[in-house]
Amino acid sequence: ASSRESISSGGSDMIIIERTMSGMYKVLDSWIKDILPVLPHQSLQESLLHLLQEQDDVLIEGLLCLLDTHMALYIPGKKEPEPGLLDTNPTRGFLTLLNLISRDSSVLLDFLVSNETCFLLYLLRYLKFVVKDWSGFVSSCDTSYSEAIQILIDLKQSIQRLLSKSLFPYNIGPVFRLLEKVESFHLNQKDS
Repeated sequence: ASSRESISSGGSDMIIIERTMSGMYKVLDSWIKDILPVLPHQSLQESLLHLLQEQDDVLIEGLLCLLDTHMALYIPGKKEPEPGLLDTNPTRGFLTLLNLISRDSSVLLDFLVSNETCFLLYLLRYLKFVVKDWSGFVSSCDTSYSEAIQILIDLKQSIQRLLSKSLFPYNIGPVFRLLEKVESFHLNQKDS
């Protein structure tokens, strides 16, 4: 009986955590929109990322926190919430990042090579998320899919050029392999 109580307790704990986070996000969203000139239809995630865009390290840490929040709250197989206030969808966050950097894959490469941000950790976790839920990535990208996938492929090719000359400053192998998987998924989808 105690294991059933434990499972039941874990489910109710998640409900309490989700409600608490939702309440916190509502307060934060209201505060941001009161003090900053952000668009009223923007999600909290978009508002936060626009707010953090001036400092690369803080922006990337914000993306990593949003990704971790999403991974903690939304278990694979569980229905994702509708986009809205509590929008932590990692792909929408990634697309916002791409817009903030003018869709330039060389900026992503600069982030990867730099030791001033935690972009390597963010990109590794984000790509694992994408590979685990490819159809979710495609549907979240919607009309931005072609552009987003091209940026990721361009990034992979830039990394490949640096690797061929032994110029990458650390072992980028895990990220490179995930980018290869993303490209493979894309090519398989095009063939279907």
